[in-house]
Amino acid sequence: MAPLFHYGRTGAQFGPFSATRMRELAAAGEILPADEVWQEGSERKHPASKVANLFAKLAPIVNLVPPVLLAARAEIAVEDSAELAPQADVDQISPIAAVEKAPAPKNRFTTPDVAKKKRIVSIRGGVLMGQDGVSAQFRKKCTTCGWEDSCRSNVVIRTGSNRISFYCRKCRKARSVEMQGIVA
Repeated sequence: MAPLFHYGRTGAQFGPFSATRMRELAAAGEILPADEVWQEGSERKHPASKVANLFAKLAPIVNLVPPVLLAARAEIAVEDSAELAPQADVDQISPIAAVEKAPAPKNRFTTPDVAKKKRIVSIRGGVLMGQDGVSAQFRKKCTTCGWEDSCRSNVVIRTGSNRISFYCRKCRKARSVEMQGIVA
């Protein structure tokens, strides 16, 4: 039986598809280089841009693919033409044997490789428990009565002032946690 593959984008999962169908979806622009691809039964996911032979054939369907995607795919094909696996069998994508040295496409839809670390510098209405440069863990604490939530909450650190509302069980009123984030 031929291997089946899945792809996912922002929490949504699609599949299973044969290798041929995956190539067709990639050629039609349904699968983007930033999407995750994995083989059925496997937990390991790979960026579609690093899967060998997934975006290999572009010429026959030039009119179907948006120009931005064509430019990104052409850039990968030119830079890594020596590293891409040859087109062997129509029903085989190298089973997620990704080309590890292939760079991510350089377009406005991808995130930069190195994200700037951020940190919380002040918090009001909460107790900061920890932070890792991307997210922060805190407990909600009422500034009026002093009630403190027993559970930790997580938030993505953003620069500037951030406000998160919560309900104080002791006061029975809506309160908020205000955090000030900066780029470290």
